[in-house]
Amino acid sequence: MKVILAIITSILITFTTTPKIYSQWVYANGPYGGSVNCFFVNDSNIYAGTGSGVWGATESGLPTGSITASVWCLTAIGTTLFAGTDTGVFRLTDSGRWTWASDGLPSYSYIEALAVSDTNLFAGTEAGVFLSTNKGTSWVSSNAGLGTYIVRTFAISGTNFLAGVYNGGGIFRSTNKGANWNSANNGIPPNVLVYQFASIGNALFAATDSGVFRTTDTGSSWTITNLHFSADGIVAYGSTLFAATDGVEFSTDEGVTWNQIENGYMPSSVHAIVVYDTSLFAASTGSGIWSHSLLGLNAVSEKKNTSLSLACFPNPATTSTRISYSIPQHSDVLIEAFDVIGRSVAQIMSGTKDAGAYEAMWDTNLLPAGSYIIRLTAGGESVSKVVEVVK
Repeated sequence: MKVILAIITSILITFTTTPKIYSQWVYANGPYGGSVNCFFVNDSNIYAGTGSGVWGATESGLPTGSITASVWCLTAIGTTLFAGTDTGVFRLTDSGRWTWASDGLPSYSYIEALAVSDTNLFAGTEAGVFLSTNKGTSWVSSNAGLGTYIVRTFAISGTNFLAGVYNGGGIFRSTNKGANWNSANNGIPPNVLVYQFASIGNALFAATDSGVFRTTDTGSSWTITNLHFSADGIVAYGSTLFAATDGVEFSTDEGVTWNQIENGYMPSSVHAIVVYDTSLFAASTGSGIWSHSLLGLNAVSEKKNTSLSLACFPNPATTSTRISYSIPQHSDVLIEAFDVIGRSVAQIMSGTKDAGAYEAMWDTNLLPAGSYIIRLTAGGESVSKVVEVVK
């Protein structure tokens, strides 16, 4: 069976100081016969894993071959494509047929994550992590320290691996290419479900059922961004993040602020997203695949960065609050706290910073309950937020 995803994108770009994206969501014809569970981009091709096999938006289409199970994840080693399904791993042969490639995996393995390091293939299963060094011909356990958590997603950078799991384990890290794993949940709430990772520079982001979290030390510690509700997926496009939520949220300042793409019809209950060429693709529960042009996004982001941003979480605060802020240029930065009659109660941060997004912690443990004003001053501009302290 073949299909071509027809992509017709209308572009209407307008610049404003409020971050918006002005083109429209456009329905992409197909795939048919099942829900869309995941996307994968390899070279010049985009693929969708569905409840009825794998579909490709290529010139000639892509046969579903012998896959009749639901496809939950896709990856590739070179030009060899692999699909993780609810009955194991399949490999696309040179003849264009899918063959079972699950020898050594637990019986009837439910595969929700696949990742590649060099020529090694890793599978996230209901019984932890498995490794194949021969393109799926055989598999061995690579699970020391992780146990039998259900692995939902991977992030790989050199010898550092992260695994996001479902059943209460949060995030695990390996510093030796998956040979050994340790919990990496400093800053992650208990029993969080981790869905997907994305990176911008040295910052890594985790989409979870409790929001989007950020680390800059390969998972040693995490802080929550200002997206505090469930995100089923996350991708990066240059310096912009996109999160799959009830719709699609985007951030141009590494999660300090978020806005929803809401032009025209907006797909709801988005659970998978990917950037392909200059378009964002979103899989919406019950309404197929939609695309949205990203042309002009960099210009919008640059215009937006002419002002300061400031956010505080949690708010109300009990013992402390995290202050997230961004500045558009190299500046002297001062963050202060005042009570409601204007008396200074704390100098939270003072120093010189380059343009970018930062965080500071404010200890409120010894303060009486009440309202306080946090003021950020940088580059001759100021912005303030009110924080409620409760006891």
